[in-house]
Amino acid sequence: MMPTLKPGAMLFIDKVYYRNHTPKRGEVIVFRHGDSTYVKRVYRAPGEELTYIEAYRDWVKPVRETRVSDTHNAIGQNDRNIRVRDIVVPRDSVFVLGDNFNNSEDSRNLGPIPLSSILGRAWLPTDPTIAMRFEFAPPRRGPQMHTLIPAPAARPRG
Repeated sequence: MMPTLKPGAMLFIDKVYYRNHTPKRGEVIVFRHGDSTYVKRVYRAPGEELTYIEAYRDWVKPVRETRVSDTHNAIGQNDRNIRVRDIVVPRDSVFVLGDNFNNSEDSRNLGPIPLSSILGRAWLPTDPTIAMRFEFAPPRRGPQMHTLIPAPAARPRG
C-alpha cells in the first residue's frame, strides 16, 4: 500500500463496519489470505465488471471504465499476444489492488477476495482515486492506438 501506508505505520481497523455494509470502490480493507494479512484498496465491488489488458497471459493494466469500448476497438484481435479481458467480480467477493501497483500482491495474483475473508475497513488518510493513475486510457484519436499510456494523476483536492 505504499505510498499510502508506510512500513511500521499504525492502522485502525473497523471490524464492525462490513457487518452492515458492502465494500465499495476506493475503500481500504484488511483481509486474510492463507497465512498472510493484507491491506489493499477495493478496485471493484461485488458484481461489478472489470476490464484489463493482458499480454502473454499476464495482467498488464486495468482499463478505465469510460474507455472500455475505445480499448476494445484499439487493441481488438490485432495481436494474439495482447488481449482485452472482461470479468465480473463474483457477488461474494471484491477485486483489490495495492496502491504500489507495479509491486503489489493483490487480486491480480490472489484472485477475487471473498467477503468472508475481510477482517475490516482500514481507516487512514488516503486518496480513493489513486488506482486511476494506473488505468489504461487509450487516446480517442490519432494513429497510435496501440500505445500504452499512463492515466493522468489524480488532481489534488483544494
